[in-house]
Amino acid sequence: MKLTKARVDSLKPEEKRRYVYDDELPGFGVVIQPSGKKSFFVQYRTRGGRSGASKRLILGSFPVMTVEQARAEGKIKLADAARGDDPTLARRQEKEAATVHAALEEFMSLHVEAKLKPGTVMNYKGHVSRYILPAWGSMKVEDITPTHVVKLHHSLRATPYAGNRIVAFLSKFFGWCERVGYGPRGMNPTLGLEKYREEKRIRFMDDETIGKIGSSLAVMETEKLIDPYAAAAIRLLLLTGARRNEILTLQWADVDLENGKAHLKDSKTGAKVLRLGAPAVALLEVLPRINEWVFPSSRTNGHLANLRKPWVAVCEHAGVAGWRIHDLRHAFASVAANAGNSLPVVGAILGHTQAQTTARYAHLSDNPVAKAADETARAVERALNSGKVVALKQSSS
Repeated sequence: MKLTKARVDSLKPEEKRRYVYDDELPGFGVVIQPSGKKSFFVQYRTRGGRSGASKRLILGSFPVMTVEQARAEGKIKLADAARGDDPTLARRQEKEAATVHAALEEFMSLHVEAKLKPGTVMNYKGHVSRYILPAWGSMKVEDITPTHVVKLHHSLRATPYAGNRIVAFLSKFFGWCERVGYGPRGMNPTLGLEKYREEKRIRFMDDETIGKIGSSLAVMETEKLIDPYAAAAIRLLLLTGARRNEILTLQWADVDLENGKAHLKDSKTGAKVLRLGAPAVALLEVLPRINEWVFPSSRTNGHLANLRKPWVAVCEHAGVAGWRIHDLRHAFASVAANAGNSLPVVGAILGHTQAQTTARYAHLSDNPVAKAADETARAVERALNSGKVVALKQSSS
């Protein structure tokens, strides 16, 4: 039977790997793994006719690769084999000669963007563009040694957390390279690297710091020094204790202002309800609705992708440099804890999933959580509005 999309869709996994061949193009087929994964392949013999070795070459995964694309690619590979070439050997040689840039593009497309959460994808793209490509982009994958990794890690010694995260990313990348044939088994150059010791942050924003941030946001908006949606996103982070990407990817369809809730479909810990205190609701009620995103991008039809630059600008303007975006979440939590709320309630507001801190509330109404979220947001709002607003002096021309 000729392989078609409908035919491939209908193929069910079995206990063992299953090969289904196409009747129209001999040697072309699809393999179905017990997990349900389906991949197109060609099977051919190397030079020597029937005495030659039988080999299979994977062309791509279904449905990322369509049946038509796989058939066209299969015809080319089978024609190469008929001329006496070995497509498997040719692919291995191509991968061995691949640059870090080329391998990273494939890794990001086939693994990172296809399997990981948007926040992780964004972080990984930052690693690649800021650190890895400038250092190694034109080098061959197989030429990267432990010495290269050590030097890159050492160059980030001033930011040990970032340095360790880059190495963790590289470990995943080189492990993937081994699995798909970009290098031999055991070639991972990150193995055995001693990472930097990371000190846990114990600083929390006080009311004065929050007030300075609120004042700077007000001045910068008045002077049009910050995108209004970026300013609103920073405020909402403070008023809810939400994670950055939970706010940036928020859609109006998921916001229930009447009941003070936002339904997050895919947060770091899975689907959850984000409680919106009265100040957060008030902020959202006056926010213009341009498209489906609560915080739309001014450059694309999507949402704001990053707050790093506006946040750094706000901190510098306020004279409180050194704080991270994630510290806004800690600030909300510290205000909630200082107000006398129990740690399990604080954990429930923030969406923590540790059983020992949240399970005891499973049988209760969520009113205590809603009340605590509202009271905390009001306390943060008072701090935000407590700073003295100082207008910027106009430079003389």
